[in-house]
Amino acid sequence: MALVERKPWRGVMVATALPLRDDLSVDLDGYADHCRWLVENGCDGVVVNGSLGEYQTLTAEERAAVVPSFRKP
Repeated sequence: MALVERKPWRGVMVATALPLRDDLSVDLDGYADHCRWLVENGCDGVVVNGSLGEYQTLTAEERAAVVPSFRKP
């Protein structure tokens, strides 16, 4: 089994706020747009499901949906 090369985090890694719609559902499109904007404007990366409090209120399905909603092209 080959070892995976691990690189330390570096630069600015942002714990992002997760936008919600009026009905309190997760706005995945808005989140992807926000993450893209952060990276395009100098952040080295984002911390998905970070530590701003939303994680505890999401269902397992919502948490899982947030992760692939933004990927750097």
